Amino acid sequence: MKNTDNTSVFETVAAQIQDLITKEGLKQGEKLPAERTLADIFKVSRSSVREAIRSLAQLGIVESRRGDGTYISVPVEDSSLQALNEAFSKQRKRVHEIFEFRRALEPHIAAAAALRCTQKDIEKLKIIICDQERKLKAGEDVSDLDIKFHHTIAEASGNSFFTATMTVLDPEISETRSTSLINPERLKKSLDYHYKLLDALENKDGDRAQRLMEEHLDCAEETSITVNISQTHQLS
Repeated sequence: MKNTDNTSVFETVAAQIQDLITKEGLKQGEKLPAERTLADIFKVSRSSVREAIRSLAQLGIVESRRGDGTYISVPVEDSSLQALNEAFSKQRKRVHEIFEFRRALEPHIAAAAALRCTQKDIEKLKIIICDQERKLKAGEDVSDLDIKFHHTIAEASGNSFFTATMTVLDPEISETRSTSLINPERLKKSLDYHYKLLDALENKDGDRAQRLMEEHLDCAEETSITVNISQTHQLS
């Protein structure tokens, strides 16, 4: 199996783990190497390994035991690899549907916010972006700030239904912020778009805010499913 442009890092790692199990002849009940070891073997981050193991656990292929490690639950066969590929295909479809819905809603929210936002709203957004940049440079998780940024724009729109809708949908939208779908390129581009959106809102430019939000979501979806081939080994 080889990487493709629409394969995320953790998908590749999950397949590599299965390949490792097969090549090493590991049996049901045997323990997998530690996360750190797997990250070193596959030249990826530990978070990618963690997401890969989680996906394999959801399929019943491995079992993670807190404080003990990860164990093989069932023999790894071609059928399990097919099941894994099907699961990833379903996830990609779901992620696309979530972004499709966000594109139908959030650009209009941004346009409304540009026309109605107050100076207080602008100051809130500036603080969020500054915190996001600081945490990004420190290599810290910024997903909470991304959520806060988009929620603040919804609040700035002055429409309570926009705010309520974003709040209700947050668990689903959060799926697109999973660590398995995040890479450094997406984080940097997201910050860049947040700065541009702030400028559009501060200048009361509704058309530009709407266009930028559309581009922002397009870019986020594209980079969430694009693998950085240099981060991973190709599978054979």
